[in-house]
Amino acid sequence: MRPERPSSAVEATVDALAVHRLTRLVQDDEVWPMPELREAYLRRVGESRWADLASCPWCLSVWIAGGVVAARLLFPRAWPWVARVLAGSAVAGHLAQLSG
Repeated sequence: MRPERPSSAVEATVDALAVHRLTRLVQDDEVWPMPELREAYLRRVGESRWADLASCPWCLSVWIAGGVVAARLLFPRAWPWVARVLAGSAVAGHLAQLSG
């Protein structure tokens, strides 16, 4: 199966914002069960380079971007809706920081 490119710059931008939001959600947010999952992961990997996945946004975002590409291929009807929600959340979060 050949990967398809997003059909527009808007879709690519929405996917990029979705990657950003998912990275923040996994890495920083205190939404259940994220803190517990992060702690369990860090206990499991210890002081290895794999621990960077939980602390380095650049490292983590690469893997999440891969998941976004897979989601677009595997769920072509559902993913755009999920991506829009995540992108909207990312934008709203940044606007709230600017206005606060």
